[in-house]
Amino acid sequence: MADIAMSSIPSRRPGVLDAAVGEDIVLLGESSRYHGLDTTGARVWQLVDGNNSISDICTTLVAEYEVDSDTCTQDVLAFLHDLADHDLVVIR
Repeated sequence: MADIAMSSIPSRRPGVLDAAVGEDIVLLGESSRYHGLDTTGARVWQLVDGNNSISDICTTLVAEYEVDSDTCTQDVLAFLHDLADHDLVVIR
């Protein structure tokens, strides 16, 4: 996947199912493979609603967690790349 701009807006791919398991979330994509998200990944998944830009998501996470902006940006971009590689999100 090409570089993702901070102004890009990620959204959940249609057909991806999610279920809460405690504070975590389990995703089931069209490949019939399960993907487990820890609490931080689950929070990012909640923010991936087709309305928030990646910049918006990082701003929210920096306010909610003890993380600096640069680390958050790197981690969120890597996480979204992974979700996109598994056809769980669409980034526009």
